[in-house]
Amino acid sequence: MTKEFNLKQFLYPFSIFKLRKFLSKSEAWSKEQLLEYQNQKFIFLIHHAYEKVPYYRELFNQNGIKPDDIQNINNIQIIPPLTKSIVRENFNELLSKNYQKFDPVLVQTSGSTGTPLHLYLDRNINIARFAFLWRIWNWTGYQFGQKWAKIGGSVFEKNKPFKYIKLLNAIYISSYQITKDNVHSILTELIR
Repeated sequence: MTKEFNLKQFLYPFSIFKLRKFLSKSEAWSKEQLLEYQNQKFIFLIHHAYEKVPYYRELFNQNGIKPDDIQNINNIQIIPPLTKSIVRENFNELLSKNYQKFDPVLVQTSGSTGTPLHLYLDRNINIARFAFLWRIWNWTGYQFGQKWAKIGGSVFEKNKPFKYIKLLNAIYISSYQITKDNVHSILTELIR
């Protein structure tokens, strides 16, 4: 995703800590517990899609699928797959009727496979992303405040190949802007 860190979108500390606590607890779950939780969330999502997303209501109706036909994640095969072209052609119909209550932000993919794909991310995605990254970083030994670097598909102002983010003690390096001419300056910045 070409999505820069935006502090305002991550200012949900209670929600982040609550999800991080849940993730820590669920790490000890058995395979059966994980599957039960996954199935509950999947069934909820299916009902939400049918009730609130025009595209899925029409898709289910056209294919004779009722939400109650889907009992667990193994039933996913009865739902026709969603492709990038379907998303592009049905963008508005894929929006939930209540999508605005989730404070969505329009983003786009990098377009590395051809054309960038536009989609909305909501605050819950940012909360989950942050909590999952926090857990993964802790597994590797990282603690908040330590220096770190990210190489990704971002493009920065004035075609700079990197950007230092003081609040995070991080340097973001644009994979699009790494060249033979500037690789030395990127390395110097990483060492600094």
